[in-house]
Amino acid sequence: MARKLRSTLWTDADAKFTGSGNKWEGQELDDTIDDIIDSTAFEDVKYTMSSNTYDCSNGNLQERTLSSNGTLAITNAEAGRYYTLIKKGAFTLALPASEFTSAASTVPVGTAVITFLYDGTDYYFNYALYTGT
Repeated sequence: MARKLRSTLWTDADAKFTGSGNKWEGQELDDTIDDIIDSTAFEDVKYTMSSNTYDCSNGNLQERTLSSNGTLAITNAEAGRYYTLIKKGAFTLALPASEFTSAASTVPVGTAVITFLYDGTDYYFNYALYTGT
């Protein structure tokens, strides 16, 4: 069964997630991010990045486990498309120059779900940081 993503502002009951971002329609907020990230629904479409370059031609859901602090680069983005990056690791990721809707220009240490929209000129970033254990 396909589920639709919807954008929302939220904080879950255990305060493991804060910020704004996407969640599955009908999903309870106490679901853990690991359940969302590791869902078999993503297995056919999630691309694992081998560098800090998000090549949009590899799909709109990608994952990167950082081994050091880094800076995200983006290639092949299409205007009007949304993209999602799952950032893992105990390192920070600086975002490229852009517009920030509710996020700082550097994503802190930990697991984060980063979404962005490209309008043909600018990128608009947003992320939710998983602060649980």
